[in-house]
Amino acid sequence: MMSNPYGDHLAEAVNSASPLELVVLLYSKLNGSVTAARRCLASGDIAGRARHVSRAMEILAELSSALDVGRGGDVAVNLASIYAFALVSLQEANSTQSDGPLEVTERVLAPLTEAWRELCPEGCNGGAPPVEVLNLRSPEGAPVSCCG
Repeated sequence: MMSNPYGDHLAEAVNSASPLELVVLLYSKLNGSVTAARRCLASGDIAGRARHVSRAMEILAELSSALDVGRGGDVAVNLASIYAFALVSLQEANSTQSDGPLEVTERVLAPLTEAWRELCPEGCNGGAPPVEVLNLRSPEGAPVSCCG
């Protein structure tokens, strides 16, 4: 079986990333998933919406599990609250098939994403913005995912 060069590149990027780079990668993918869910909802693609909402929820769960309240203090507690709110909003969007909770989630997460990117000097990985790694496409044109 041939290996996927895009998957190999992504795996290499993830394996060599610093913790800060990983957070930036996850936030980029999280925002992309919420945006894609909104697009799918607008076009009537129920399966696509559900897939992207599920991926966003998985990323939020991963970010939540990485929080260290002991070392992160109030920042970690506040992030945990935001992640919990976003999870509830995503569940509501999925169950009601409505855009409002997706739009709210996107609006709440956008400033956090930008803040993490600003903490990551020059894209963290030698100048290439982390989002470029996440926007890779397989030879068939399907997006390459770091989360499944």
